[in-house]
Amino acid sequence: MIILLLLPFCCFAQRVQLIVPGQPVIVGSAFQVQYVVTNPSELLEASQPSFDSCQVISGPNVYRGDAMIDGKMQPIENITYTLQPKTVGVLRIGAITVMYKGGGQVVSSNGGVTAVPPPKASFSTSSSYTDVNLYAPSKTVDRQQLVDQNLFIKTTVDKRNCYEGEPVVASFTLYSRLQSTSEAEKSPSFYGFSVVDVLDINQAHMGVEKINGNVFNTSILRKVQLYPVQAGKLTIDQLYVDNEVEFVDSLTGGRTTVDKELITEPITINVKPLPATRPEGFTGGVGNFTIEARLDHPQLQQHAQGKLLITIRGNGNFIQFGQPVVHWPAGIEPFEPVITEKLAKEKIPIEGMRQYEFGFAVDSAGNYALPPVSFSFFNPQKESFVEVHTDTLNLQVTPRTIRSYVSQLRKRTSSPYIWLPIVLLFLASSAFVWYRYKAARQKKQNVQPSPAIIFRQQLDQLETASLTGKEKLIELQKILSSFLGQEHASITPEKRRDAQSLLTACQAAIYSSGDEEMESKEWIARARELSRE
Repeated sequence: MIILLLLPFCCFAQRVQLIVPGQPVIVGSAFQVQYVVTNPSELLEASQPSFDSCQVISGPNVYRGDAMIDGKMQPIENITYTLQPKTVGVLRIGAITVMYKGGGQVVSSNGGVTAVPPPKASFSTSSSYTDVNLYAPSKTVDRQQLVDQNLFIKTTVDKRNCYEGEPVVASFTLYSRLQSTSEAEKSPSFYGFSVVDVLDINQAHMGVEKINGNVFNTSILRKVQLYPVQAGKLTIDQLYVDNEVEFVDSLTGGRTTVDKELITEPITINVKPLPATRPEGFTGGVGNFTIEARLDHPQLQQHAQGKLLITIRGNGNFIQFGQPVVHWPAGIEPFEPVITEKLAKEKIPIEGMRQYEFGFAVDSAGNYALPPVSFSFFNPQKESFVEVHTDTLNLQVTPRTIRSYVSQLRKRTSSPYIWLPIVLLFLASSAFVWYRYKAARQKKQNVQPSPAIIFRQQLDQLETASLTGKEKLIELQKILSSFLGQEHASITPEKRRDAQSLLTACQAAIYSSGDEEMESKEWIARARELSRE
């Protein structure tokens, strides 16, 4: 039997009835419309309808059967289309013209559906039914069985064996053919991994997919890159999703709901250790990288500040490796580097560049040679370590004298006195540069702060940042992942375990519906405990 769904937003004609969903549909997801034609034995043909801003996913599909119309069973022909809305707004569903034997002609009414934007979070989603028989099943159909067969989650990983620092891509995708709403109640734990979200969790990622000829609405709840920080068997834990499915009685129009909790299966990833024999200066890089260096000014005056720019490009675990070591010649005093980066985290592995800008000062004139800077990394494709290095850079430092400066000024002006205030300004600026240089030497700015100090500074900035509670939780997740990716004596095994537990709790809080502002303050306070040296 073909089910005739009676909804308040139906448009009736004498022998053709257009049925559209009564609830709003979501842009990017699929829904179904029906044209119910009575007296199908006399039917010759039906025209093709037009649909505003909708893509036809399936149809026309034609089914014949019987339906209750005007209190009695009548034979019908049901013509269905599965559509996918492309824009927000009220979308017109066009009429069809039905030709009957004997020259009769009936035109259905036009209809409309309201298309709304996708949800603002990937872990909270909904679906319209893609087959009316799944929304208004007969009373003899087991609704729980319908839910089990037409609502499920697929968890996929691109690999189950990898090296430390080599990314594993995990996706959690919800499939539904039903009128359903879903929300992730518990995010999976990623113990032993640094986590990078490939897709923005503050946006919905919806689509349509056919499986065995059936149209499913899909929603990617989360897609992440997982960078292992340790070798061994690591587990991607379960994702828990609450679902509410709506059904309607095809005769009375009464609505009922069925609740269903979906739980994904845990997945084990076998992480191989990197070879024990590692290049000197290896800081944890895994992927494929290049390195280059240049001087901002190859020629400087004595006591002036120069800049050495070192750039690492490529793809791999940018979030886990440390800065390259620079062997400075005697007489050059370096300062703490300024680090900038441009990373495409949607690329797999992460792709981009990181630049280290080292300021430095020179106390003696002369010619200096900055030796090559090396950077070592493990290439998983070649299964071996690779070492790349920069070229030698030559720096010429000329004496900074008043006589030469005054001589230049005299050539530019005929006045014998105009250069005096300029010389005084020169002397003052030289004294200031020399003072800063000496202060830098006393503070030994070439010593890199410990990860705990950097971690504490990042927490201070996060606490005062103008972000929402959820945004702070997301940023805290990144800070914790970076902290776990470092190798330093101050990061004890106990701190590493505590940081991983906090990271897991933070990820769960992101996907919960609690007080995010309060939770962000609590997790930042707990993170501060890790920064104690």
